[in-house]
Amino acid sequence: MAKKSRWFITDHFPSESEWNARLLIEQSSAVKCPSIAYQLAGTKKIQQELAKPGVLERHNVSPQARNFGNRHKFVDFELVYQTSIKQK
Repeated sequence: MAKKSRWFITDHFPSESEWNARLLIEQSSAVKCPSIAYQLAGTKKIQQELAKPGVLERHNVSPQARNFGNRHKFVDFELVYQTSIKQK
């Protein structure tokens, strides 16, 4: 398990060494806590994208999820992340 308690902002990556360590962890089979998808879901930009009309429906989010502010329980963030990468 890889617990990333301090890798949340770019200031936490002062050199290439930290970025390489993060890449190594992300590419490993270790359980990540939190996952990169979960971390990205907490960013303002991702939240703005998820709030756009039709985005949640495109990712098969259940109708019940639209009634809750705490959407992370209903959204497959890894799927959203992978889809957004492919669209760029």
